[in-house]
Amino acid sequence: MEDFKDKLREIKERLSHTEDTGNKGKIEKEKSIENNQGHSDLEYFNRYMEGVKRLKFDSIVIPRKNPKKHPFYNEDEETMNTLKMMIDGDIEFEISDTIEYIEGHIKDIDPNIMRKLKKGEISIESQLDLHGKTREEAKAILKAFIEESRRKGIRCVRIIHGRGLHSKDYIPIIKEALKGWLVSKSIGRHILAFCSARKKDGGTGALYVLLRK
Repeated sequence: MEDFKDKLREIKERLSHTEDTGNKGKIEKEKSIENNQGHSDLEYFNRYMEGVKRLKFDSIVIPRKNPKKHPFYNEDEETMNTLKMMIDGDIEFEISDTIEYIEGHIKDIDPNIMRKLKKGEISIESQLDLHGKTREEAKAILKAFIEESRRKGIRCVRIIHGRGLHSKDYIPIIKEALKGWLVSKSIGRHILAFCSARKKDGGTGALYVLLRK
């Protein structure tokens, strides 16, 4: 009986040892697989990263778009252009103005005509609004309007140019340019006189322009 018990105990010990050894081997095998898998991923990564240089973030320069440059209006340049035209004989007008008021007329004009124009006593037959136009657009539109008005036999027109309240630095770009345009050869040959309008017709934001017959 004792021999049987000893044999049974020996068998249990062997089975227990075999189970522990199997579990230990299984764990070691799993660790080995994980380690091998890790090496495999690293090698795979390194193989595909051959020749790639590490970026130095402190040396990266992000290109900036150059802002569009907008032409800046130069009042002195416009004045000099007008003076140059007078010296070259391109202008036969007498011009007088203040910060707000504009006035110009051909030499030896009848004072009565100029007085009526300034008082708004000459009927306005047509008008042109230059609000929101660039200088280039305004000049082309003005020239076409003046030529067409004279062709139709119109004597007096109103040009609305604004006071530059919404312009950069509050400079009335179109208003200042008009003084040169209205006395130039291409447009001035159609004009007898011009002056700032009365308040009811736009004040210093508009001009009365009297055309030649």
